[in-house]
Amino acid sequence: MRQTSIDAYKSILDKLGAKQRLIYDAFCITPLTNAEVADFLKLPINCVTGRTNELVEMGLVKYAGTKIHHGTHRRQIIWKCVDNPDARQLKFI
Repeated sequence: MRQTSIDAYKSILDKLGAKQRLIYDAFCITPLTNAEVADFLKLPINCVTGRTNELVEMGLVKYAGTKIHHGTHRRQIIWKCVDNPDARQLKFI
């Protein structure tokens, strides 16, 4: 990876809001669903889904599969951090 890609990645992380960064860090620990992040961070689900969508649009989080939620029995998307994001796929705020 080129230094310019690393610099672009670091600069976009510096621009994240507090909740965006909190949710981003959760996805970097392990792939999770929005509901799992909401439970883990004790945040309302609507706060998590909005920030997740923003992180996806920025190119920092991506689709990692689906799973069935144990309580609702509905399929949920699993999200994870992008491995080694390339500057070309990062979208600045």
